[in-house]
Amino acid sequence: MAKSKKIILPPRSKTPTYKRSDVVLLPDLQGILEDAASIVSTELAKFKRRAETASAGLDIDAAKTFQGYVKSAIDLSREARERDKESDVEDVSDSELLNMYLSNLPKEEVVRLLQDTINDKSKDKKEAPDE
Repeated sequence: MAKSKKIILPPRSKTPTYKRSDVVLLPDLQGILEDAASIVSTELAKFKRRAETASAGLDIDAAKTFQGYVKSAIDLSREARERDKESDVEDVSDSELLNMYLSNLPKEEVVRLLQDTINDKSKDKKEAPDE
């Protein structure tokens, strides 16, 4: 019979101690996204004023910069929509979530899940002691 190896662990310290420099506070992502949207909005307004006052429109460099801001605005709006969808799911009840899940499954899979549930419940009743 093989001998089991003993694992020796270092002694536990009473309480962990942290230096102030070890702790990193992460900023709120929602706040960062709102700040970015505000900056993009301000820059796009500047380009709008510049395009309205200039008779020739924007030069190539300014147009490329404008295009970058527009792409950023699109990305920020997509992110906002995704966050709205996530928050919508948090507000939905369990039964509604189940209905949404089942509505996206093929009918055969739904039937199989229901049969499994019925079988599990009937097994539970058989195993329950009589009173």
